[in-house]
Amino acid sequence: MKALILNFRSFEGKKETSKGKLFLTFDMFDVEKKVLYNIFQDAGDTLLPDGVIPSKEDVEKSFPRIADLETRIEQFAGQNGRPSFRFYVDAIKNWKYVDLKKL
Repeated sequence: MKALILNFRSFEGKKETSKGKLFLTFDMFDVEKKVLYNIFQDAGDTLLPDGVIPSKEDVEKSFPRIADLETRIEQFAGQNGRPSFRFYVDAIKNWKYVDLKKL
């Protein structure tokens, strides 16, 4: 899937159950389907092209990025036992800076 990665950030968990875990959050715009997804997931579940999570300074300089992604959708029982779905990004195969003014 070809997607635009926006508002990328990483942070450590603060709750007792997630202390020491690193999380990623970003907005992902599916270029083909023209759909925006808000992604929040454990950083350990996402493979990055160079294996390094960008620092805050790198994000400010080199985002937004266009990327090729491996994704999946999982179904789970939500509130009241109703089926719910969640979108995951398993891998960001490659990504590079894109100037939105030139799109």
